[in-house]
Amino acid sequence: MKNNELINYYNQLSASDFNNICNGKFQYAIQKNIDLLAREVKAINRAKEKLQTPELLKFLQLNQADALEKIKTQIQTQAAAAPEQITKIEREILKQYKGFTEIERDFDKWVKANTLFMNEESEFKPWSISPELIESIEINQRQIKTIWPLIANNEK
Repeated sequence: MKNNELINYYNQLSASDFNNICNGKFQYAIQKNIDLLAREVKAINRAKEKLQTPELLKFLQLNQADALEKIKTQIQTQAAAAPEQITKIEREILKQYKGFTEIERDFDKWVKANTLFMNEESEFKPWSISPELIESIEINQRQIKTIWPLIANNEK
């Protein structure tokens, strides 16, 4: 799994509903993977911050709350925005803030480095769920699809 896929998977898994499954081993495996993914996502976010120059980081910290809300709203209007579109949206919104022209080159370098980093393969190893456990519980198709990467020896 690539770093960007890992973040998306963490969001998907932690938002999924498995409350209908009353099996301790299964619930433990799900929570264990959520915890492992949360740690991995924190490490990815720390690494992404280290890619930023001090000037860019200072600019983003000053304008982050307001800009993030605008970026989030703009992205939500474009339901399936690709990463390149998101970067374009971020750039257009950040250009509105005083001081962006001074850090624009740093922003461009960060976008390139961040894109490369997010497309790198992660070393994440999930806590596997055995196929036998899955066969022994009542689980719906949407839930199977969500946990598919966690099932031991699954065919990808």
